[in-house]
Amino acid sequence: CQICLKTFPREYHLKLHQTIHCMEKPHKCQRCHKTFKTRWLASRHASKTH
Repeated sequence: CQICLKTFPREYHLKLHQTIHCMEKPHKCQRCHKTFKTRWLASRHASKTH
């Protein structure tokens, strides 16, 4: 990571990590429109909340 210098074995993990450095939350719950940083978090929210 160019911001905190943490390293990751796969680029996918780096991209997930980089979301902690910004306010971006591109994944939206289809029912209540709450937003999440990862698709997994949005999916977990939907299954536990709705």
